[in-house]
Amino acid sequence: MKVTQGILEHIRDPETFNRVVVEHADEIYQSCLLVPVFSRARASDAYTAWENDVRRVAEFDLGGKPLDHLKQAAHLAYWLRRMGPIIDSRDSSKNIQDGAGYVDLTKDQETLRELLFKYSTEYLAFDLGYQICAFYEKAKAGASGRNQNFAPTTEYVDTVCHFLKFKNISPHALFLIYKSLFLERF
Repeated sequence: MKVTQGILEHIRDPETFNRVVVEHADEIYQSCLLVPVFSRARASDAYTAWENDVRRVAEFDLGGKPLDHLKQAAHLAYWLRRMGPIIDSRDSSKNIQDGAGYVDLTKDQETLRELLFKYSTEYLAFDLGYQICAFYEKAKAGASGRNQNFAPTTEYVDTVCHFLKFKNISPHALFLIYKSLFLERF
């Protein structure tokens, strides 16, 4: 799923929201020969909670000003993690019709599978928020060269996913995580 200009406005529509979440998960899972299984009810709950949160924060905390992309992405990641729209996955590399050993996974595919088996919900939530933040940060006037090519390490993502799964991480904490990833360095 390619993040494009205006994605945060487009996903304010519930059908577009569901499509974006499904496409993003499909792309991640298919890259390591897995197929995600979704709960449409949970995705709908995530959308409703995110939409209400963004509206409430804008109205009461920001005096009617819209949230920036980092805050919207943080709230999005928070509610996707909390509602968990992915409920299972199927292994498409183990098709009974294929001969034994038909598909050999690469080291990167195996690493991603391991991460998804441990933290599927957390990874989907964090990564979608990160992709949105990265798009907007790269598009900003005067964006640094660091932000053009930066990607968090596998170890960093694993750590963030672990915290998202086992600790109480608020949307505000997620905002700080995303913000820190794109700070200018001297």
